[in-house]
This record gives sequence, structure tokens and C-alpha cells, in this order.
Amino acid sequence: MSFIQEIINGVTKTNVNGSDYSFQYFFPLATIKVTTSASPADTDNINIRYKDTTKQAENFTFGDITDPLSQTSAETYVDELANQGFFFDSPTIVQEKIVDSTLNSTTTPLAGAATFTGTFEKVMTTGIGVSMKTDQAGTLYIDFSPDGTNVDSTLSFNYQTDRIFVPVPLSQVGRYARVRFTNDSGTLQTYLRIFTVFEPYTQLTSTLNGTVAENFPASVTRPTDYTEEVAQGKRQGHRTWNKWGFNEDIDSGSAEVVASFGGTYEPPTTAETLDIVSTSVNDINTTGSGVQQLFIEGIDADRLYQFEIVEMNGTTTVTTASTWLGINRMSAYLCGFGLTNAGDINVINTTSRANLAQMPGGTSVTQQAIFHVQQNHTFLATWLWVNVRKLSGGGGSHQVTVRGYVFSPVANAKMEIYKQRIDTGVENAIELKPTEPFPITEKSVLWFTAESDTNNTEVAVRFSGKEVRNS
Repeated sequence: MSFIQEIINGVTKTNVNGSDYSFQYFFPLATIKVTTSASPADTDNINIRYKDTTKQAENFTFGDITDPLSQTSAETYVDELANQGFFFDSPTIVQEKIVDSTLNSTTTPLAGAATFTGTFEKVMTTGIGVSMKTDQAGTLYIDFSPDGTNVDSTLSFNYQTDRIFVPVPLSQVGRYARVRFTNDSGTLQTYLRIFTVFEPYTQLTSTLNGTVAENFPASVTRPTDYTEEVAQGKRQGHRTWNKWGFNEDIDSGSAEVVASFGGTYEPPTTAETLDIVSTSVNDINTTGSGVQQLFIEGIDADRLYQFEIVEMNGTTTVTTASTWLGINRMSAYLCGFGLTNAGDINVINTTSRANLAQMPGGTSVTQQAIFHVQQNHTFLATWLWVNVRKLSGGGGSHQVTVRGYVFSPVANAKMEIYKQRIDTGVENAIELKPTEPFPITEKSVLWFTAESDTNNTEVAVRFSGKEVRNS
């Protein structure tokens, strides 16, 4: 089959949406431009412009190609030009029209674990665009094939219902492409909208101060500093955490958690509601001079992020509506004229009665060196600071051992990942800045303890890092 016939056949198969197409092919000696409508006709035009500007441009039609009398002056001649180093299956398309792909679009909901599989189509544009929306998590796939049968490469995108799915513009890397989507949940979708279009490839644009997703298909042109942008909430799926805690009264003989409530600590493995109560009647909703409402954030029974706003009732216990495996922070959401909590606000598991958090009076925020990593995230620890001081009695220097632990519910293992012995006769503060972030994997719990050879020892711990979504 000749080169021109290849062009005509390709155009005939591709132009299904009633739009005009204009393809421009570059050769060493000339440029050939083909213009056609949805149903190529004998009157559609083929134009040849020579690189040698002294030669006059030539025009002929599709009818010239099918007329045997004209093959010498048209089809054979163009083939000769094409044979001078041009590969006809790699054209430069200078003007493209958008083609909706009905074979790779759907609105039919999927059952749990079911898959929508589109049909391979020959792509005559430089790009493919896919957008979708559904109410169940899943995975979107775009398959590429050289022949419409064999899948040589596949791109996949994780779809989560708790975030906006950015439309996916892709550069066409195979002659054929199709779309697939798998409902990874065990629940029937109530709706599904997948829309696929063959179009010119262009990157998406974002507002200058917008939030950038991990796989956002756009070039970031604003001046960027990753650390600052994460702290400002401009990187989707990334969050800066600064944690701090203290224990003001560690006695000799046993290790205690570095948290204001003190004592021993073991991460809960069963989610419970929380009982919250203050030691002051002034921490009460609407009328209190102290904290009126609390903002609590942590992880639920599935170790996913959650938050809850709780209305205080002074020295009367209030129980949360949600169940919790851990609290990462509890802070003042609304205060009276006192601007802070009037008493200690204690958080205890409703059933097991274990201490989970505390907001010491006058602080407006929890003080505990404990962090719960949510599911499908990794905590990248980048900084640690420890300070030790003796409050009263005993005299002389003392020895304090600070340990860091990680509990993995996946392995059901408690691991000691840090140990530092501090001799207060030499120093009372330690700072650690690893050259590489220290990763704490998903669903894990990180916390610090301290033990002293002297009573009435105060230990403070601060650490920082970024919690980053895995996919």
C-alpha cells in the first residue's frame, strides 16, 4: 500500500466525529499537508510545498489518487518524496480535533472487585485525556498497544474518594490505547462516570497559589520550596507535623512516657470512644471563660485520619461520637475571655480507662511525644530534640535514658528505634538532624519514654517530620 493510501485509510478510520482534520507531514525536500472531512471525499485536498522556494506549490485531490491516469503525477510522486527518509507512522500533526471515545467511556456502575475494560482504538492524536468520578476507591489503567492486541505498557492511577481526582492528560505512546478501571472496594458503586477523549496533548495548568498533587500533570513555574509549601498546605497528600511533649515528674526506677499525663503507655489496639473532662468548671461550652470547644484529630479504627469537635461541659464527662485508636493533637477550637483552658483536660478511653491524651491547664494544646501514622502514609522524621533538667532535691548530676519506640500493628511488634543516655553533668540537651529522613511506615505509632536514676526529673522531647501519602 502506498504512503498516500495509508494516509487516506488512516483518516477514514479516525474521523468519526464529523470534524475536519488537517495533518502536516515533513520530508527532507517538501512538506505535505492533507486536509479532509469526516468522510473523505475525492475533492479533499493534498498540498505539497517544497523546501526549495523557487518551486511552485502543488495541489491535488483524493480523486487524483484513485484515478489511474493521475498516479504518476500524484501518488507515485508523493511516495518518492516519502521514501527520502520519512517514517509515515510518525507524523507531526499541526492541527487536531477532539474525538470522544465512546468505546472507552462508561456510566455503568461496577460491583465490588469488578472491572470496566474499554476497547483498543487506533489513536491519531498526540494525546489522550481521561476524567472520572465514582463513590468507591479503585485503580484506573491506561493500556498502550502497537497492534490493538498485545499490551506493551500500562499506566495506573490510584483513585481515592476523599480527594479530587485530577484529569489525566497523557502523551500517546502506542498506536492503540484503551482504558480500564477496577473497583477495589467490596461495595457496589452507586455511580460511575469515566470519560475518555483523544485530543492534542497539553499539560494542565494550576493557579499560582494552588495546591499541587503528587501526580499533577503540570509544570510548576512558581518559585517553590518543598518544605515551606508542605507547611502551607500547598502539596496535596503531604503534611508537616511538629510534635512536642514533656513529663515534669519522672522518678527513678521506671520508664515513663514523655507526655504530660505521664506513667506507662502502650498504643491501643482496639478503637474506643473517649471520655473527656476538665478539672475546672470554667471549661464549658457557650458560657465558660476557658475552653468551650475542642478540636481533636487522630486515627480511627481503620487507622485513617479523622477529626471531631467536642463541646466541653466543665467537670462533667463528655463522650465522643467517634471511636479512636489514637490522638495526634487536641487543641482549643473555641475559648472564652480567658483565652485558654482553665483546668487540665483529660482524655480517657471509655472502656479500658487508659490515658490517651491531656491538655494541661493554660496550654490550649496537648503536650505528648506520641504520633500515630495513618493508613497509606509514611512519616518522614527529620528532627529530634531532647532536654533534661532536675526540678528539686537529690543534688549533683544524674543519668537519664531516653528511648524511642515504634509499634507496628502489621507485624504486631514493638521496636526500639532510638536510645540516648544523657549525663546532666556533661550536657542536658541533645539534637539530632539525620542526613536522611527516618521513615515510620503506615499504621505505626511512634512515641518516646524516659527513665532517670533520680526522682523529680523533667524531660521534654520535640520532633518534626512530614506525613506523606504513599499513593
